[in-house]
Amino acid sequence: MHTRIARVACALALGLLLGACGGGGGGGGGGGLAGLPIGGGASGNGATPNNPGSPLVDPNFTTVNLSVENVVDVLTDAGKPASISGTYFEGAKMADVGLLGTAVGDLSVLNGKTLYVIVEDPAGLFQANVQATPTTSPKPGLLVVLLGKTLQTPGTYTGNLRVYVCLDARCSVRLGNVPYNIPYNVVVKRGMKIEIGEAFKNKRGGGFPGLDTSPDANIVAVESRFGQRPPVATMKVTLPEGHPFSALSISPFDPFGFRPELQISDNKDGTATVSMSVSDFVLRQGFHLSRLDVTSIAGDPPARQLVRKTVQFLYLVDMDASVSDPVVFVPQTLDLTASASAADIRTAFVRYTGARELSFSSNVEWLLTPQQQSAFPPENVLFVEPSGFINAGSDAQQLSFRGCVDVGSISGDIRRVCLQPDTYAFRIGYRYVRQDGAEFTGFYQGKLVVTP
Repeated sequence: MHTRIARVACALALGLLLGACGGGGGGGGGGGLAGLPIGGGASGNGATPNNPGSPLVDPNFTTVNLSVENVVDVLTDAGKPASISGTYFEGAKMADVGLLGTAVGDLSVLNGKTLYVIVEDPAGLFQANVQATPTTSPKPGLLVVLLGKTLQTPGTYTGNLRVYVCLDARCSVRLGNVPYNIPYNVVVKRGMKIEIGEAFKNKRGGGFPGLDTSPDANIVAVESRFGQRPPVATMKVTLPEGHPFSALSISPFDPFGFRPELQISDNKDGTATVSMSVSDFVLRQGFHLSRLDVTSIAGDPPARQLVRKTVQFLYLVDMDASVSDPVVFVPQTLDLTASASAADIRTAFVRYTGARELSFSSNVEWLLTPQQQSAFPPENVLFVEPSGFINAGSDAQQLSFRGCVDVGSISGDIRRVCLQPDTYAFRIGYRYVRQDGAEFTGFYQGKLVVTP
């Protein structure tokens, strides 16, 4: 079994002196371990106290008439003898442990000494930076804090932590009842895994505001030319051990911001395939970033298990060198088709580039022939919903249109008004901010073709 020994030097950190040192006494809250310097500091793998070649613990030793007893874990249950147990998922952090023991015996053996604390951690559950602190209340003793590590390997870990408290760095003189064994039984289950296909890995690196490029970050990157539909990206999610497909959910951090459209498929083998596509109305020059919260929740309280990972979706739209500046619409003119006999609302999406921001006017300017003008509904007609045959959203992303509208009068009567089959030219005013910050206005040309 893999064995890990961690020894920590606290003398420089604490700089404390034993209350009875130098023949004195009575200080430090009534004497005892308070103020004792704690020294040492090393870590290694594969060494055990029973191995004569151990670099940390001398196999030949003597003991003193002092021990640390009644050890409890003050971070979990201070009313029971210390033991360590728990069930975790791969990638989770092991819970910290605070071992508090009471000093029993002849405290005078510590006069003028430095105390060394060595912890043998066979399973490698804890970090090397052990923290040891003398205590005075309610009784003289010693507190050893072990900080949990990130658990990387699934399996069941059973054994004992072995805690040595010694009066020299080689532990050839040690307290009478050490090593003190702390039993542990820790289960690490397979966690959630995210696998991103090579074609959708981020190859641009950093430089995008808000993008986390740390080694553990999950980034799905999609690229396209302006006006071209981007590919549908996929990733594979391996569900946590014991979690069903129904426990999986994916939601955007910002439900009102940019986000891909998701489709999740059960592969029937403990994994799921997630397809991510981008809607037409967000195909704009530049980069777009969305964060997705991938969670799996299984079980009932209080044993409910939550596993979470974050996936970043980065969408890059490159400007085609052949596209001129400052504003280009795709398509260059807006061609709409509606029926002369239906009032159903249709939607057209608008894509543009060359502007940092752009907004449409709410009013559509019709460019009618004299014959069309005479047959066109008067402007003072009270339209019900939407406000007319063409309604432009101020966000410059989509328009709604139709060939017939239901109109109302002051008396409350409603009648249907339909355009005659023909081609009606129009333009929509817009305001935009160029990339250099200058403001301009312009018109987007289009035509509404009304069919019989």
